[in-house]
Parts: sequence; structure tokens; C-alpha cells
Amino acid sequence: MAPFIISLSNLAFALPSSVLSTYHNYQIMVSVTRKRVIYSPTIAPHILICLSPRDIIRLRLVSKFFNGVTRDRRLWRLLYARACLPRPPGPFEWQPLSFHERALINSARTSLTWTLRPTLDGLALIQGPRLTPRGVLKIQPWRFLLGRLLVWCEESSIFAHDIDTATRMVVWTNLTPIPCSSIEAASLNHQDGERVYIAFGDAVENKRRLLIRLLEVPVRRDATPLLGPVSRGMHLPQGTSFSMNASFPFLSFGNGLERACGQSLPLLIDMRTWATYTFPPYHSSLEGPVSRKPDHWVDNFIALSRTHILVTRELTFPDAPRMTHIQAFVLPPPPRRSTSSVNKLRLSHEILTSRIPPPTRVLRDSVIDPVTGNVHIRFLGMLRFDLMSMAQYSCIDTILPPVVPNLVYQPILPIDIHDQPLFYARGRLRRLELQSSKQGHVRGLLMSRYLYRFSIDASKEDCIAMLSEPEIRSADDPLETTRYLGFDGVRGRICYEVETGDVRDRDLMVSEFR
Repeated sequence: MAPFIISLSNLAFALPSSVLSTYHNYQIMVSVTRKRVIYSPTIAPHILICLSPRDIIRLRLVSKFFNGVTRDRRLWRLLYARACLPRPPGPFEWQPLSFHERALINSARTSLTWTLRPTLDGLALIQGPRLTPRGVLKIQPWRFLLGRLLVWCEESSIFAHDIDTATRMVVWTNLTPIPCSSIEAASLNHQDGERVYIAFGDAVENKRRLLIRLLEVPVRRDATPLLGPVSRGMHLPQGTSFSMNASFPFLSFGNGLERACGQSLPLLIDMRTWATYTFPPYHSSLEGPVSRKPDHWVDNFIALSRTHILVTRELTFPDAPRMTHIQAFVLPPPPRRSTSSVNKLRLSHEILTSRIPPPTRVLRDSVIDPVTGNVHIRFLGMLRFDLMSMAQYSCIDTILPPVVPNLVYQPILPIDIHDQPLFYARGRLRRLELQSSKQGHVRGLLMSRYLYRFSIDASKEDCIAMLSEPEIRSADDPLETTRYLGFDGVRGRICYEVETGDVRDRDLMVSEFR
């Protein structure tokens, strides 16, 4: 039997009969004779997996047969799982084929020019909604989600606008005006669907405390409007800090643990159970400067992963170099009886070091070594060189040894840390935005005196980074003057405010790098 060969974009596949016989487990039958060729669609996922998403789409124009096999859902699930691109979590059963196609094609298109093409040569503008505070002169916050959804507050309602379909909807309406000085929104992917979480000031109690309401809104893919009705809501405990961070399965409120010494309380919510957790009082098993509560700490950072919650404190002492104190927390075992509505996290690992840059962002979610049981989590760290006006960015590996199960007294274990220098950027950092996949494929935007775009592959043992040429921004550039900046790394989109002729109105613009 002669080989069966497909050629596309200088890529050839040769399948001789000896090789085809090994595919019986996949129910593949390909018979090639002089008179006819009999195809089976079950071979598609195992051959077309070697092509790029754009090439697979082009194959649909070849014939009805290829139009059918390139719409195989198994094929796109395999492509999505193996893609070396920034992308939303997945694949999940609830994600349709069209979602996988769009996410991969948009991300692959952006990767071609992200660090190579200058901004002005490949920038497209999309007009978003106009925000009219209706006589309220204070700044109105908004949030940019899913690369297409804008969420903001006006008077007694919360609105959402889908820029892809130009549709607007009311997400929530209060009987009384909503204090719109703050609003937070984030999205999380669950096994049964995607959710948007919105936190906002609901009411003022006793003219002192602001009650914060948290809403859960399901996302309806390929539907108009994009968001469904509110599925669940709760009031957060009094004193909860407003700043919100999200990474499945957790939402955290409060990125600065110094607030624990004041009136605000860092809070963690497990969105699988809606159970709430707080951090225990500060303590450390290490000897030396962290054996007691430090007099001052700065740049606190809370990192969420599937297995641990990591807290970084940059400690400052008189006449001594800055030290980085990293502690890892885990959820406590569920109590036999519910004694409190708020549970305490348990400290499991920690380290004090001066040899690594403080972590600033998560590059890759936790990975468990199947042999040793160690948990590996990767971060982006930054070390400043003020005299040279330079900053070094590094990939930081944190290795957490496994906790012994069923041990009554659990000792606090050490953390092993390694760093890999990635790139240098000039100017003091003003803003850092990035989006990464769970596997560690990252696309980001760095704003200092210059604008940099970068991509990082943190999926392998050695991290690899690519940095664009620096671009000087003018003083009146909207990216320099906007208070909020929304970023979507999959599509290469940024959202920002643009002033209009009326000081009470602002346009929201979305720029797309192509």
C-alpha cells in the first residue's frame, strides 16, 4: 500500500501502511488504492494537531470533507490544551468550539507582532461607551473583563457594555443610590461555566462603615446580552478591604496586609463553597528580624494559586538592606462543627531572603511534582536600580515541600527559591499589566518612562522572555493620564479613558494591537 500524503504550508504527513496499522485503538481506517480513497474523520485530531489554528481554518475552503473534519470538537480541545499561547483557562466541557477557535486565533495573531511591530503601525481603536455621571463630578471607576466587557456604576445601577456587539444591559439596580467611588469586577472559570464577580459599596451603616455587596453573574457565551441574571450575592464581613484579586478558585479582598493592623481586614473567599477565610495574626517561626512583628513593611503582595495562598512582605529596617519575607498559607481542614462564619488560614511554609527580587505577579499556577510531591509556583519579580534608573525583571521559582498528611502538629516548612533574570527596562515603573495561562504563557505591558511590550514562556524549566523596543509616550497620551487601565493579553487589547469637551463626560476607548 502506498503512503497517503497531505501537503499544506510546506508541511507533509506520510502515513505508510505499517504506521496506519498502529492506529487501530483510535478506530482509524484509511484505505488507499488506485481507484479510490476512503477517509475517516477520526484521524483528524491526530494529524491536524500539528497545524496552526489559522491553517486549520484555511483547510475549510479546500473541500466539504476538510470543512467537516476541521470542525471536530476533539481536535480543538487538543489544540487548546497544548497551545503555547496566553489564553483563558480550559478546555472545559461548557466551552463551545467557537470559543476555542476565537481564543487561539486571536492570541496566535497577536503573538506574531506583539514584541516586533511598533504601536502606531498596528493599532486599531474601538469606540466604547460614554460615561455620563449625570452631575456627579467625582471620578467613576470601571472595569474591563473578558477582553470585551466593560462594567461601571451610575447612580443606583450597575451597567455592563459588550463592545463586540455594542449591547448594554443593567446588571443590578438598588433601591438607594450606590456609592460609586469604588467598584471591583473579576472573572473566574469554573468547571460548569464562567462567572463574573462584582463588588460595590451597597450602603453606609452608622455613617461609618461601608457595606460591600458581592454579586455572582454567569457568562452566556455567544449570546446577547453576554451576562445572565445575578445568580448569587452576599454582603462581605464588616471591615473588609475593597481591593479585589481573582484566581480560581479564590477571590481575595485586600492586597496590602498592613491593613490588618488598621480597620481593613484581608479576606479570602473560596468560590466553590462561598466559605470565607482570614489570615491569622502575624507570627513567624524564623529567628531574627521576623520573630516579632516588624515596625514597617511595604509592597505587600497576595498571590492566589490552586494549592496555596502566598503573601510577600518587603521588610525595611534602619541601616540594613531590605528583606523579602514570603509566607505560604493553606485552607485548614473543615471543622466537624461550624463554630464561626469566618475561618482562619493556616501558615504552612515561609522564608526570609535578601537575594531575590520581590514577587509582583504570578507567571504560572502551582504545579505538583509527581515524584517528590513538591509544589512549584512561578512569579515575576522586580529589582530596582534607582541610580541607573533601571529595573531588572526576573522569573522566581518557589518550591514548597509537601506537608505530611494526618500529622497532628504540622511544623512550618522552609521554602526553596531560585531566580532567573529575564530582561531590563529603563525608568521607574508606573504600571505593569500581564495575562498568563495556567501553564505559564505570558503576554504583558510595562509602562515607565517608556512603553514596553513583553512575552514570557514560563512553562518549561528555563524561562524565556522577549521584550519590544522602548517607545516614548507623550505627556498628554491617554495611557499616561488615565486613572484606570484595562488589559486583555489574549487579544492584545487595552482600555482607557479619553476626555471629551464636557468635563463631566468621558469616552472609553479600546486599542487593539494587530
